[in-house]
Amino acid sequence: MNQSCEIRPALVIVLYNPTYDDLHHARMMADENEGMIVDNSTLPNFADERVGKMRYCCFEANLGIAEAQNRALRTLMTDVEAAYTHFVLLDQDSRPAKDFPRMMAEEYEAAASTAGVEQIAAIGPTIVNKSTGEAYTSAFHSAPTGTEHFARQREIIASGMCIARWALNEVGLNDASLFIDMVDHEWCWRATSKGYAVGTTPQVELAHAVGRPPIRIGRHTILTAAPMRYYYLCRNYLLLVRRPYVPTQWKLAMGVKRAAAFFIIPFTQRDGLSALRQMFRGVFHGLKRH
Repeated sequence: MNQSCEIRPALVIVLYNPTYDDLHHARMMADENEGMIVDNSTLPNFADERVGKMRYCCFEANLGIAEAQNRALRTLMTDVEAAYTHFVLLDQDSRPAKDFPRMMAEEYEAAASTAGVEQIAAIGPTIVNKSTGEAYTSAFHSAPTGTEHFARQREIIASGMCIARWALNEVGLNDASLFIDMVDHEWCWRATSKGYAVGTTPQVELAHAVGRPPIRIGRHTILTAAPMRYYYLCRNYLLLVRRPYVPTQWKLAMGVKRAAAFFIIPFTQRDGLSALRQMFRGVFHGLKRH
């Protein structure tokens, strides 16, 4: 599928208590793209079941990003008439241009047609820090190498991710039990365990913000977030560390970060004690596999 006329991407946007600017951007994207907006807010943010060219569904409860994306993908996958070829995921606070879904689908096809690259399940843009404009890097990862259209990565984040239709059939949907954190990484590792590749394209950038301003310790970065996120960070780490397809390097690196957070977050964040309570709660439920 290398001719652009054969490409038909569908966009999935997940909302949760969005700001006015989030809704404005969602409307802008819906004016030009087909797909689905799914809303985890308790009250609808749009009055109709369609916004522009996109369907809209409010669950009136927070089902988590994994289940919200799953419901949208199931709906779009079963639309036989539309026959979407690619699915592009987007967080509400990312701000790509209107043609971003088609750009990502075309980049996927360009990367997939490159000789020497195994089957690619998903491709993401190069993620840049919304505040600094710099690409996100990790002290635990070496710089990726690859082709003009594809740099293989161990995992990529969900916002901006373009997944081929066949890959969803082969790899499956998100693990909804994870609710929010590490959902995208788990999907990537599952795809890799089945022999497929995931990576990014240097041809497309996406400005994105991850949580609150991070804490930097030497070359290492510890992301900060609202207290409830620490529950899922701790719980999901303990759920994933038992799975054989999860990379050992990630298990070790994330274990260090999660342990360090117990000693850093309570003393550096204004709601640090609440975060600490959520960490202990997450560890308790993670050990119980709850």
